Amino acid sequence: MQWPTPTSAHKGTIWAKRLLWPLRFKFVRRLIYLTIILIVLYNMFMSTVNDLFGGGSGDGGTGTGGAPPDATPITSTNPQQAITGAYNYLRSDQPERACRLFDETGQAAFSAAHGSPNDCATAARNIRTQITAPGPYANPKYGENAVEVVEPEAAVYGCRMRVDGGPLLGSFKLTRAPDGGWLISGYELEAEKCRR
Repeated sequence: MQWPTPTSAHKGTIWAKRLLWPLRFKFVRRLIYLTIILIVLYNMFMSTVNDLFGGGSGDGGTGTGGAPPDATPITSTNPQQAITGAYNYLRSDQPERACRLFDETGQAAFSAAHGSPNDCATAARNIRTQITAPGPYANPKYGENAVEVVEPEAAVYGCRMRVDGGPLLGSFKLTRAPDGGWLISGYELEAEKCRR
């Protein structure tokens, strides 16, 4: 008796059977199910953490207490960190803490641009009411050439950023402080470079 020679389609099924052979064991299937469940739970957990706490870099976060807006300004190690910190503070329960990232001139420009002349805290609270997704809002994405540094100043252009979950802020001017950190020293809703 001569065995039939397998056709090319038949060869494909033999290969598939060999590949799937371990799945006939209940133990292997249970390990696969457990792995999938753990991956899904991990992703759900990380998504929740990012939504609650922002999950990003920056100076800020939510918390209790907090200093008044007229307290000593907070300097950041680089311009991008300062702006990410502002977004992070603005989405928190105490958005007025973002004002600590500005010097007096920057606070005045920011508050005037947002309809609260000479009251940065009110401007920050007004912006907070427009935020729909605090987690994503705390993590703005910086596009190409969004940050320009020409010592001792820097600019961060809002038109070159992407922000999810709330309003895109304008453009920021930053100045290096005596301690080497960066303070927001100017603000415009639309910088001239963004109008071109």
